[in-house]
Amino acid sequence: GGIPNGHTVVVSGTSGSGKTTLTTEFLYEGAAEYGEKGMYFTIEEPAENIVETSKHFGMDFTAEDISDKVRFFEELNLLRAGSGGEVFEPDKFVEEFKRQIEEFQPDRVVLDSITKFAMIFDSEALRREKVSEIAEFLRDQNCTAALLSEIPYEASGESVSRYQIIEFVADGVILLGYERTESSRTRTIEVFKMRRTDHSSDIHPLKITDKGMRTYPNQTAF
Repeated sequence: GGIPNGHTVVVSGTSGSGKTTLTTEFLYEGAAEYGEKGMYFTIEEPAENIVETSKHFGMDFTAEDISDKVRFFEELNLLRAGSGGEVFEPDKFVEEFKRQIEEFQPDRVVLDSITKFAMIFDSEALRREKVSEIAEFLRDQNCTAALLSEIPYEASGESVSRYQIIEFVADGVILLGYERTESSRTRTIEVFKMRRTDHSSDIHPLKITDKGMRTYPNQTAF
C-alpha cells in the first residue's frame, strides 16, 4: 500500500477535505518512521500556521528528532510590490523551488498548492508547460511528491482538479471528499489513479483524529 517511491501524486479535494492534514502526515511519518527528509512548500498559508495546526493532530514538527529532517518553505518572500499590491512571480518561485530541493535533497516533497501556481497563467499552453516542468523536475530528483489541488464545491464529484493538465502530468491522483449526507458531512478518500499499482477503486471512509488521518480500507463510504 501507500504511494510508490518516486511517484508524483496529486492530492485533490474541496476546502476542508483534509488535503493539508494528509500531506503533513505524509512528511511527518516519513521523518518519524523512516528517517526520511521532507520539504513542504506553501504558496499562500504561512508555514508557522501549518506547523501549529499539525500539533493538534499529533504531529510536532518542532521536535528535535523531526525539525532537522523536515523543512517548511513559504513563498511569501518571493512576492514583489506591484501596482495592484503583492504579485506572485512564478519563474522566481520555480527557480527557488528547484534550488531548495537540490540543496536539501529531500525524500518527500509537498507543494501547496499546484492549483494556486497554475492559476497565475492566462494561457493553457503556458500553464501546461510550467506544471509539467515542476512534475518532470520532481521525477528527475527521484523524490516522492504530493501536489495539492483544489476542487471548487460546485465541481465536486465531477472534476478531479480545477485544471485537468494537473492530473495528466502526475503518476497518481488521490481524491479527498467532504460529502454532505443528510444533516452532516462525511470525509472520504479514493485512489482515482496510481500508475504501476493494483489499487482499490472503492471510495473509503476517512476520519481526522487527534492522532492524524484514519482510513478504513475494509469499508466503503456509501
